[in-house]
Amino acid sequence: MRGKVSGWQYVEELAERQGVADPRGLREQLQTEALTLPRRNYVHRSGPIRYQDYLYAILRIVQPRVVVETGVRLGVSTYFILHALQANGSGKLVSCDPVHPSQRHAEATLTKHLGVKLPFDRWTFLPERSISALDKIGGPWDVFVHDSDHGYDNMSFELNAAWSQLRGGGLLVCDDYRGHPKEHKAFEAFTDQHHLVFWPVSTAAVVERAKTNGVV
Repeated sequence: MRGKVSGWQYVEELAERQGVADPRGLREQLQTEALTLPRRNYVHRSGPIRYQDYLYAILRIVQPRVVVETGVRLGVSTYFILHALQANGSGKLVSCDPVHPSQRHAEATLTKHLGVKLPFDRWTFLPERSISALDKIGGPWDVFVHDSDHGYDNMSFELNAAWSQLRGGGLLVCDDYRGHPKEHKAFEAFTDQHHLVFWPVSTAAVVERAKTNGVV
């Protein structure tokens, strides 16, 4: 079931649910932070707000200890996740993608493409597909970000694998929710199966796991 709010309004309501005293003030602060991060090349300073701007703000609010990301390629989402963790002063990111043969190769590719340094000390990279990588990442996870193969079967596998590792109060984020019909079907089948509410944020969708439910 789709939630009634989206975009920055969702971010503000998420802050309120997290017990923030001034959710609007925090939302405005994080919106400014996201839009003033050092950006070059693909991560442009100008233009429309990206899904990753919302992702940055969401991660700053929930203060995750463990974020798991499938799909890296040129690292735009990875960039925003790592900068959010750095601003939080805690947390680590574990990503997987077979397009890079090693973490060293991935770091060099991201640095060259994005044109800025990233806080790689908070990053562990696995050079393989999610079907083998996710089993190697110990739980519980605080946030899961899907941005890999958008085919129905892979999407269904990742969502169910992540749900089995996501702690109570954790978040599941699916990029390109609006851009891939097969992913749209897989995502809605998953949310229908578990009777979940999701909120659209730009091209992505977010699911919040109930605090009383999940991996401890």
